[in-house]
Amino acid sequence: MKAMLAARLLEPLLGHGRRALDLLTILRRAGYLVLPKPAPAARLLTDLALGEHRLSLLLRFHAHDQPDGIALITDELRLTYGELDARVNACAHVLLGLGVRASDRVAARLPNGSTFIEVAFACARLGVSFTPIGTHLKQREVAYILENSSAQLLVTTPELRVETRVRTLEAGVGPDSYKNQLARASRSDPPRAGRGSKDAVLMYTSGTTGRPKGARRDVRASAIAELLYMVGGFDLTRHERFFICTPLYHAAPWAFSNMILGMGATLVLAEKWHGLASLERMSKLNVTGMLVVPTLVRRWLDLPQVERRRAHPRRLTKVVSAGARFPSQWKVEASAQIGPIFYDFYGATELGVISISDPQQTRQRPETVGRALPHIELRILRPDGCEAAVGERGELFARGQNFDGYHGEADKNRPDAEGFISVGDIATLDMEGYLSIVDRIADMVISGGVNLYPAEIEQVLREHPAISDAAVIGVPDEEFGEALHAFVVLAVDETLSAEAVVAHCESQLAKVKRPKFVTFLESLPRSPQG
Repeated sequence: MKAMLAARLLEPLLGHGRRALDLLTILRRAGYLVLPKPAPAARLLTDLALGEHRLSLLLRFHAHDQPDGIALITDELRLTYGELDARVNACAHVLLGLGVRASDRVAARLPNGSTFIEVAFACARLGVSFTPIGTHLKQREVAYILENSSAQLLVTTPELRVETRVRTLEAGVGPDSYKNQLARASRSDPPRAGRGSKDAVLMYTSGTTGRPKGARRDVRASAIAELLYMVGGFDLTRHERFFICTPLYHAAPWAFSNMILGMGATLVLAEKWHGLASLERMSKLNVTGMLVVPTLVRRWLDLPQVERRRAHPRRLTKVVSAGARFPSQWKVEASAQIGPIFYDFYGATELGVISISDPQQTRQRPETVGRALPHIELRILRPDGCEAAVGERGELFARGQNFDGYHGEADKNRPDAEGFISVGDIATLDMEGYLSIVDRIADMVISGGVNLYPAEIEQVLREHPAISDAAVIGVPDEEFGEALHAFVVLAVDETLSAEAVVAHCESQLAKVKRPKFVTFLESLPRSPQG
């Protein structure tokens, strides 16, 4: 039974013997090569054979194999795997009652919490495509995604409701609310959906270069393999209690939620980061790992040292940074002051996790984001389309197993003939395969015909002891086309002149890279991704 189960789970890679062996090694290290109970294992094999969404069936497997194991902890409730699985079934029946069918699409605009998890996994169980929508977006932005995605149903809260012709289910109060319908719904298994929608998750990009694009990801083919590579890369085990306070509508928090629940570990959700209060809650709940954005790390470091150390969760052994670029100076500072527990990774909505840097690499190679996962291939191309030399800057292209193009977009937005896509970054690869992200292509500034990368200048600015944070942009300039404008946040009780900022840059960088304008701010505006 155990051999059959492993074979079915690793089916997507059985044609690649070495990769299958690597995944079995990850399973062993994470504590999974133990004989499961016969009945849940047999049920899992049956569901796999029928083509059910692998992450949905893993939840059902854990509900039968460890029904009393804690699956989810939020501010309001604590659910075992048995309870969560039953609620997912009930949610599936609610969706069916509203006319949702396999291959339809359900959108969710929800804060972090059990409802988000229940709706997403119910969609997977029904073979329905799931589209999360940011709670920070405005009416017209939400309306665009609803129309572009062709969603048949929107699940949201009264506070986040928008005017739309799409049928809406509110997770509030009242006889027709999600809460009341869930309480009345059957907990039995819904009808089998078979393979259902190919793009099980339609997740929209942040739209930094235009309107958000819906990235179609066929997660049926390799969800288990991708999950296991992440488990191995982040050294996770089935005994984790993993804390996430970044919004689940972003790719990284959603991927980690899937991973933790797919492992049978415990997911701890919060809507926001509350500094010392969050650290104290994590300590009380025996949290072992957490997902952060770089801005959160900066706020963590800026807490009073004595109180920060007092509240530090003693069982915390891994902190994973995601979203925005994690400045190398912050990596070094965090590793020294909080501990050598920081992982960094590079990813994209289209492909998921691309590369991982473990705590040792984060300390020794803070400028990199690690090496590509085994199922990801990378290319760095020059503007002429030729491959860049080792260490040479160029446009990064990646190939994975899941991306299937952008929803409703022209064929030019699909992967090329070999399956590679650009995610819009300038990068380098060294001799050992370590990836370094230079900057976003869209952020590149051309001044006097010279390509300038704001991230490089921001890094130098943050190295100044009086500077806490910095951002650099290009602004129109009559003489050179574009000039650099630096926005600087000073550290507490520090003073600095604009001339000193420019002089610091001149001492570290070529003259062409010095900012022409300097503006001091109390803080920088940040998206939920950091």
